[in-house]
Amino acid sequence: MTDEQILTLIVKGGHDNHLRAFNAIYQDWAHPMKSFFMARGCTLQDADDVFQEVVLKIWKNARQFNGQGSAKAWVWSTARNTLIDHFRRSQKHPVMDTLNGDPDDPVIPAPTPFVHPDDCVEAGLDRFAAVAPDRAYALELWSAGTDLQEIADRIGRRYGATRQYLMECRKKLKPFLAPCLELLTS
Repeated sequence: MTDEQILTLIVKGGHDNHLRAFNAIYQDWAHPMKSFFMARGCTLQDADDVFQEVVLKIWKNARQFNGQGSAKAWVWSTARNTLIDHFRRSQKHPVMDTLNGDPDDPVIPAPTPFVHPDDCVEAGLDRFAAVAPDRAYALELWSAGTDLQEIADRIGRRYGATRQYLMECRKKLKPFLAPCLELLTS
């Protein structure tokens, strides 16, 4: 289910819609968001708490999403701001500078040692999606073989700008997958 669909279900209301939205939130957002929080200094317990707070904020404010821009960016912006609020409240600022820095130049969390290259690639893609959800979404569409014009329409860019954007996205992804090359060459 897309982020737009989840927000629409929340706004529509009703028991069935809310149940579907709630299940989709935990299925689609819990793991990447908690990983994002932990990569920035949260304990597992803190990551759970921050995620719960994100869900509440999104649930309360879903009507504020007006369809301009991507729902994924709106959701992840809420997650990032909630994490910053958490650090401010708890007086912990381990990575505050990285959270307030240039979102196109994120701090890349250290990779976990992997045995199989597929596991490494999947973890690298997850880390990339956590810090650059819009870029990850565009690359997901591209890797699925989606027509370039359709990608442009979905991400709200012109055709030529989309080609350039995808090239930049691939460059931004490389550092997240670099540790996996060692597994392939060993």
